[in-house]
Amino acid sequence: MGRKSSIRDISISKTLQTEIVEFIQKIPYYDEEDLLFGVSAFSVSNFLTKICKNADVPQIRVHDLRHSHASFLIERSYPVIAIKERLGHKNIQTTLDIYGHLYPNKDKEIADEIDQFIIKNDQFLT
Repeated sequence: MGRKSSIRDISISKTLQTEIVEFIQKIPYYDEEDLLFGVSAFSVSNFLTKICKNADVPQIRVHDLRHSHASFLIERSYPVIAIKERLGHKNIQTTLDIYGHLYPNKDKEIADEIDQFIIKNDQFLT
């Protein structure tokens, strides 16, 4: 069985929630204890292998989808603490060690914002 942190609640969009409810309503004898999709990570992996081969693109692993999700969140400027929680990392250093290279250098942006602050507030600073 996976680590305790791999079992957690995460929020999903209302659109995805609606899709899942509609999917469940089409299952004749659904029990909440059943797997929702009835497939294993192995099945998904095989499916991804087949798709990648047919598309003549490099292999995508199931875990790569997790990295894509994290990269999307970083690109959308979500706080690293929120990404840590969503991914289930035990500590924030793990998140930074894995994804830190995706955070752009903001040094010039910081300097530009300080300039704008000074220009806007010059009357108060002199």
